[in-house]
This record gives sequence, structure tokens and C-alpha cells, in this order.
Amino acid sequence: MSLVDPRTLILMASLLGALMALVLELLRRSIPEPVPGLREWAQGTWLAFGAAILFGLRGRVPDLLSVTLANATLSTAFLLHLAGTRRFFGEPMPWHAWLAALAAAMAAVVWFTHVEPSFRHRLVVVVALFATIVLHHAQFLGRHLRGAARRRGVGQSFTLVALALLGLVFVGRGLHAVAVPAPQADHLLATHWVQTAYTASYTVGILMIALGFALWASDSVRERFEHQAMHDPLTHARNRRALQPLLDHELERSRRYGRPFSLLLMDLDHFKAVNDRHGHAAGDAVLRQFARRVQATLRPSDAFARWGGEEFVALLPETSLDDGLVTARRIVAATAGADDPGVPPVTVSVGVAAWRPDDRSIDDVLRRADEALYRAKRGGRARAEAA
Repeated sequence: MSLVDPRTLILMASLLGALMALVLELLRRSIPEPVPGLREWAQGTWLAFGAAILFGLRGRVPDLLSVTLANATLSTAFLLHLAGTRRFFGEPMPWHAWLAALAAAMAAVVWFTHVEPSFRHRLVVVVALFATIVLHHAQFLGRHLRGAARRRGVGQSFTLVALALLGLVFVGRGLHAVAVPAPQADHLLATHWVQTAYTASYTVGILMIALGFALWASDSVRERFEHQAMHDPLTHARNRRALQPLLDHELERSRRYGRPFSLLLMDLDHFKAVNDRHGHAAGDAVLRQFARRVQATLRPSDAFARWGGEEFVALLPETSLDDGLVTARRIVAATAGADDPGVPPVTVSVGVAAWRPDDRSIDDVLRRADEALYRAKRGGRARAEAA
């Protein structure tokens, strides 16, 4: 026997579920730019709340509502949670296959409720469907987290653990129903310890998942704000604020170990004329195109930033002055290539400077790069010079 009434657990879960659904809904409405998947996570949590209400009314409303509709609603909630996660990672939801599985499971539920009543068989069908959805969700999320471990947030990891634990709860309940039939636990509201433990574990699991989604959305918003603070909104290159710590770090590394690095100072030629002749929208397109081409030319270890206006800087670790000049000339050639449709052609002048042991600060390197850039401008533009 159990001292805890399962109906009380279910109704408490419904209240807590409603609270978490409200949190997700308020979070969704308060974010200026929506987090992909947050709408589905909120909708699924609302449905889980509705399902808990129906389960709690078992024996007081028709079985069509408290059994069939309740299980269908909870299954749909889990599917919406999965759809939200797939949307977050940019993958479509295969609704046709999942809805076919849901329809087959609900047909079995109706059979074992109204034609050949059997709580045990009905339970096995339902928890098998729940476990399949939830564990597939965990597997899908885990696969994406393994491919992006460095960008994994607390919310994603928490959600993965919650999904895995809830899936194991469903598997455990199903296996127990098959292997160890318990006549004392032959209905949802039975006070037997098996059913009570299952109900309590489910309650905790669904709340953990909702909390994980809230943490996940918060992580996403924080990462977005951090990205916006450290990147140029037009070109999506780093901004000056983001590059400065990298410059200071590279200077300190060179002082300690004597390793070379080069700086490239780039300035688009006659950019003001582009704005005057074609308009600022065309000028913005030129800047975006230029940034895209430079980033495609540089190595992953290099750092590229918009320094201001039409001026850009690239930091090239482990790069001598001669090698930096080679890279600068590649950038000049890449900029002078074929243009995107509707984007005015431009060229770029580049000044190159490398670290010297007597440099007192990064400003000394930047000053030499600026002097080299001036020589490139004076020498006819669309060229690279080294200092």
C-alpha cells in the first residue's frame, strides 16, 4: 500500500505543469526575436497540463476523456516537444509517421478500454509509445550536442538528462507490467507502491523537461545577446571590442614565446563614391560581400573584425611578415573577382605589419600597418604593402 494518493500527485503535477507552461509562454512573448522551437515547447507543456487534468479525473468523467483523450493529449505533448527541438536545430518534423503511430496506439487503447478491457495491455501500449517518442527525442538531442559540444548550454544538457530519465521511467513501467503483473496496481489511481512510484517519477520527469526547455531558451537568448555585443550587425564579423582581447593575448604570447603574428589593415577603395552613386543599401551589400570573401580566404585560426566604417583588421597568428603579405595579396585578388548580382565592384588596399620584439603595445603594430596601408593607397590602391 502507498500513503500517497495518486490522484493528489496527478493534480499537483497539473498545477506545477501549468506554472511551467506559463513560464515558457511568458518567456516566448517577452523575447524580441523568437527562439526557434520555444512555441512548440510551450504548447506541448500546456497539453501535458491538460492531460494531467484529464488523468486526475479518471473515474469521474467518461473513459473516452480520462483514458483515450488523456493519453492522446499527452502523446501529442511529447510530439510537440520533439517538434520544437527539431525546429531549433533546423530540421523538419516527420509528422505523418508519428501521427500514424499515435493513431495505431490510440486504436489499441480504445480496444483495451471498451472492447476487451485490460489496464495491463493498455498500459504497455501507452508507455511503449511514450518511451519511443521521449527516447527518440533524447537520441536526437544527444546527437546534435555531440556535434557541437563547445556550444552546449546548461539547458540543453539538463533537457537531455530529463528526457533520458523519463524515457527510462516509461520503459521500466512497461517491463514491470509485462514481467511482474501486479493485480493491486491494475488501474491508474491504484495506491499500490508500483503505480504511485511510476506516477511520482512521471510527474518529476515532465517538470524537469519543462524546466530544461526554459533554461535552454534562456541560454539561447543570452548567447544571442553576447553575439550581438561582440559582432558587427551588418557583416557578422567580429567588432573592435571583440578583437581587442585577441590582439592583447597574441601580443603577450609573442612576448613570452617569441612566436610571430601579423596584422592586416584593410580599407575599401573609393567606398564613399559607392554610397554616393549607388546608395547606402548598395554600400551595405558591398561590405557584406567583402567580409564574406575575406573570411573565406582566411584560416580558421585567424581573427577578422570590422574596425570601423569600411576599415577591417585581420589577426594572423603564427604568421611572418612575408606570409602575411601573401595572404593580403590573396585578399586583394579575391575582392577584385566576380561580383554578386547587383553589388557594385570594389577593390581593397591592405597594409601588413608583423610583431617585433621591441613593440611596446599592439598599437605599435597597428601603426606600422596603417603606414603600409597609406603607401598602398598612395601607390594606386587595389594592392598590399608591408611595413
